[in-house]
Amino acid sequence: MIGKYEFNSQEQAETKIKALGINSHTIVTLGNLVIIDGAFDENDVEITAPIRSELYAVDVIWRGLSSHPYEWKSYSITPSKPKHSFLESI
Repeated sequence: MIGKYEFNSQEQAETKIKALGINSHTIVTLGNLVIIDGAFDENDVEITAPIRSELYAVDVIWRGLSSHPYEWKSYSITPSKPKHSFLESI
């Protein structure tokens, strides 16, 4: 099962991950994602900085689970236009 999550802070995400203990899940911390791209001029000089989400994103491939672990479901998201995904095995 693959899950995408947004936590209130990096510290909260790290606490949730640490609470899982030793495991075989694949956990990718993405951080505060860009929600509005920055702008650059013709010389690649930044005109406006990108705007990042206040939420901290984490993607997980859960191994041996058919649902979200305890206290993770409420942070689960389903993006309408995800910018990336895990390669599903055939």
